Amino acid sequence: MKLRFLLPVLTLVTLIACSKKETPEPPAPPSVYVTGFDGNKAVLWKNDTPQYLTDGSNVAVAYTPYVTDNGDVYVAGYDGSKAVIWKNGTPQYLTNGTYHALAVSVFVSGNDVYAGGDEKNSDGKRVAKVWKNGTATILTDGAYNAGIDLIYVSGSDVYAAGYEYAANGKKSARVWKNGTAQSNLVDISGVTGSSEATAVLVSGSDVYVTGDVSDGSTQAPRLWKNGVIQPLSDIIPNAPVITQPLSVAVSGSDVYVAGIEYDEDWMDVAILWKNGIAQNLGEGYDFSDASSVAVSGGDVYVSGISADLNTGLSTAKVWKNGAAHDLPSTSQDLNNPTGFNTYAYWILVK
Repeated sequence: MKLRFLLPVLTLVTLIACSKKETPEPPAPPSVYVTGFDGNKAVLWKNDTPQYLTDGSNVAVAYTPYVTDNGDVYVAGYDGSKAVIWKNGTPQYLTNGTYHALAVSVFVSGNDVYAGGDEKNSDGKRVAKVWKNGTATILTDGAYNAGIDLIYVSGSDVYAAGYEYAANGKKSARVWKNGTAQSNLVDISGVTGSSEATAVLVSGSDVYVTGDVSDGSTQAPRLWKNGVIQPLSDIIPNAPVITQPLSVAVSGSDVYVAGIEYDEDWMDVAILWKNGIAQNLGEGYDFSDASSVAVSGGDVYVSGISADLNTGLSTAKVWKNGAAHDLPSTSQDLNNPTGFNTYAYWILVK
């Protein structure tokens, strides 16, 4: 009889023990990577801890990061007059410094490392370029200035968003696919002033592009989906219509865009659009920019800055679900060519 009752008890204990062993560990929180500059130093913040990529002897900027599945961290930027990709903190120069160049975007696909940016030619004109494993493909003829703001690789297709000037001085939005400009991805028909494509993203079969168009007195925001203009609302009343979206992220059916809008005093205000509806992230700041947006696990992250007009100093920031916190900075040097002492350009969460 004792054995009869003992077996179920042992079985129950065994099941409890097994169930405890099989309880999955909670997933580790994602890491948050932010690139920018602090004084003259290019910097990568990982989970708010700065890693300086340069020593400050040259003006340097880290523009965008890319993190591979095996943990390698690539950062695009420039150091002095050279375009550079840092891999795990080690510089890999794309140009020799004869002419000023910069890499503004990096993307890794398989074993291939792509970078987008521009390099001046002997006439001082910026030439848009995409580098693959260090070898450049030239996208423009160098007659007029051109540049790339972001690249994105989808399968075998390489997209680059940017701009190109014409003989009349007009700047026009460009999206190149595999080196060829695609007129069907940005609708700038009827635009009388300048335009620019600031970011490109491929999600499934859809191509999203952010940018802006101008009529000479106003600058309107643009989000194109497969070349069709998507609405982006205005949030600041009685303000000049000067708006520039800078980044786009897609999560499920939701589309997020980060950028800036001028207020009535012609000061930048950080804006986040969700499905076309604007949210003011810059409330309470003299001056603010939202430079990039990323979405992970239902959380929405935005990089950017705020600035104090009394001191002239900027503070690199990350907003998470609308709540801001500051990134550590050691610089109060306003001699950076941008006029800011520190800036957070791009955010990646992985």
